[in-house]
Amino acid sequence: MGDAVKPETLRSAIASAVAELKSYEVPDECVRLGLAPGEESEAFASKYRYVMKRLRQLAVPELTAVARKVLDEYETPELEQVLASLGMIGVDGEFKDLIFAANGPKP
Repeated sequence: MGDAVKPETLRSAIASAVAELKSYEVPDECVRLGLAPGEESEAFASKYRYVMKRLRQLAVPELTAVARKVLDEYETPELEQVLASLGMIGVDGEFKDLIFAANGPKP
């Protein structure tokens, strides 16, 4: 299921999505996403590298959480495709309500 996608692919997709913002917006957006703060001048040098530097220390579960936050805010087909290949896209609608309405322990 998730063995085909490497963490680096997920990091790259997240960084590419955030790098679409203006250079002066990237540091604040990274903090909002739960990533480490940094200098604005670093983001002006390379937005992509700025984000990647903060993602390097994260494991797949943390990267997945950040990716979901990015998808909640921005339309990023590449990131959506990477998460889909990991099987990390949730179920929307009535079906979701049916699944999670059951009594007892959840898997």
